[in-house]
Amino acid sequence: MRRFYDFVRAPGVGFSGTDSGPDMGPDIGTYRGPDRGTNQSTAGAPRFGTARHGGASASLLHMGRPALLLCLAVLLLVGGCARRPLPEYGSPARTWDVFQAHYRVRPTAPAFVAACSLAWSSGNRSARVLLDFWGGFSAPDPEAVVRMDAWTNLGGSLSKLRQGPEGLAAFYPDRMRAYTHADPIVGARLLGLPFPFSLADFAALLFGDFTDLVPAQYVRATPWEQGGILYEFEDARVDGLVLDRAARPVLMYGRTSVPAEYAETLGGQWRIEFSRYPEEAEPTGIPADAAAAHNGRSSRAPMAERLFLTLPGGHRGSLRIQSRELKLQPWPAQALGLSLPPDVEALALDGMVRDWTTGRVPALGGADVPTPAGEAFQPAGP
Repeated sequence: MRRFYDFVRAPGVGFSGTDSGPDMGPDIGTYRGPDRGTNQSTAGAPRFGTARHGGASASLLHMGRPALLLCLAVLLLVGGCARRPLPEYGSPARTWDVFQAHYRVRPTAPAFVAACSLAWSSGNRSARVLLDFWGGFSAPDPEAVVRMDAWTNLGGSLSKLRQGPEGLAAFYPDRMRAYTHADPIVGARLLGLPFPFSLADFAALLFGDFTDLVPAQYVRATPWEQGGILYEFEDARVDGLVLDRAARPVLMYGRTSVPAEYAETLGGQWRIEFSRYPEEAEPTGIPADAAAAHNGRSSRAPMAERLFLTLPGGHRGSLRIQSRELKLQPWPAQALGLSLPPDVEALALDGMVRDWTTGRVPALGGADVPTPAGEAFQPAGP
């Protein structure tokens, strides 16, 4: 069975033979698919050299009065644009209220599209791939579908995934194999995907919505050793969340939520670190109308541009969000479909025969698929 970290075997994927972790160097962007945009060149850009004939002061002396006033206005404007210090909300309760007002808020659009680059390491292997996400948000639409395609740096297709209400489906074009599973989390972990929760949860997280992962109430709040406040939870999908002084998430950790029979092989502790917020990126306090804030009518909070993931077994990944955009209209059905070539038959990881076009188990005549021996069904870490 094709696992995520088998990407190192594919042509066009950069990798190394060390266990030094993912490459934290320049962004990955050699391939640009649809809607990625083009790289801009600065070859023909104007350059501002040093002033001649006595330098800048001489140049100013030769200017007319209007030009001189304009220059002074520009200098004053630039001086007034210095970065403001981040606010401090003081008490843990106040900081938590600001977080709730901005990060436990549903996106204001029904659909999205995002492009990311991922540097991933597992043992002594590492890979660098490009990821395309698009689809709808599972809240408030429980029938929403999320798609994710993975590419090599050179544009070669590595995998195509589709998650909907019926579960997870995955197709690997280079090996002409496909898999399904009713549980999107278990299915993703069996395939070795580097996410501790479903694609739908991850899509919401990319757009700053922590509602389905972080509870509304915490059980304790303590100072974090590296600054900020640690909030801890019980009986929740997330065990702890660290907010900085501006109420922005910087660390989240928990245990992978899988059925008991998979707990030993697929479970374990995970953590996500959030960094590279935009300049002057802080929540703007609590809206006067608290109900409006929790109904998604508050201003959107800034979102991190890099996520660093750590999963059980020493598997690590650095995810950089290259672009993300909300869509005012839902995606058409054909944009969310996942077609198989005629000679490829999907293998059900949970042993249930499905109609590939819908992912649903037939009402009659569906026989269990025998579990084959070998690598295909060995539980795989990320």
